[in-house]
Amino acid sequence: LSGEVVRKFVDFYKINITDILIISDDLDLKIGKFKLKQKGSSGGHNGLKNIEFQLGTQVYKRLKVGISNNRYIDAKDYVLGSFSKIELGELEKEKTEILKVLDDYLKYSFEELMSKYNHK
Repeated sequence: LSGEVVRKFVDFYKINITDILIISDDLDLKIGKFKLKQKGSSGGHNGLKNIEFQLGTQVYKRLKVGISNNRYIDAKDYVLGSFSKIELGELEKEKTEILKVLDDYLKYSFEELMSKYNHK
C-alpha cells in the first residue's frame, strides 16, 4: 500500500508528481546494481502498482535498486527474506553510489542524472 502514503504526502505538501523520486527494490537487477527510470510499468511490483493506482499515472521518476532473484524461492518469500553476508557487502558498496545519486538528484535534471549513472 505504498501508494496510499505517497498520495498523502502529495496531497498534504502539494507536491508535483514530477518532483517525486520513488526508490524501490528490483528482482530483475543484480545486487549491487541500480537503474534510474522516468516512467514505466510496475513490472509486477505490488508497491509500484499501488503507487500508480494512487497517482493515476505510470509517469514518475524511480530509482530501482537491485536485489537479484532466486527462481527457486517464491518471490514474496525471497523479497521478505534475509540477505547473505556477501549480498550485504554488495549492498553496502552500492549504498555509497546511491547516496551520490540522491545528492545529484537535487542538482541535475533527471535526464542528466540518468546519463551520468545508468551506464554503470
